[in-house]
Amino acid sequence: MKVVEIVWRDACRTDAILPLETALKVEGIVRRNVGYLLGSTTLDLIISFGDVYNLFSDDKGYDIPFAIPRDSIDEINILREDDEDT
Repeated sequence: MKVVEIVWRDACRTDAILPLETALKVEGIVRRNVGYLLGSTTLDLIISFGDVYNLFSDDKGYDIPFAIPRDSIDEINILREDDEDT
């Protein structure tokens, strides 16, 4: 499974009441997330921050799956490629 860094643009908001001139300066923020690339859909890439084994059922699960919209992605950097079972 690949470990990737995804550089993407996220929405930005403020709770302040701003005049129009200042409000028009609000921009999206650049985020960098690193995780296991679980898969993708036509709209999103899905990463996880880790995996964990369930002691009671011997099942493997993925910690905090996270969908990042493809249209907001600037870069995908492959940090490591592992076998599925490692």
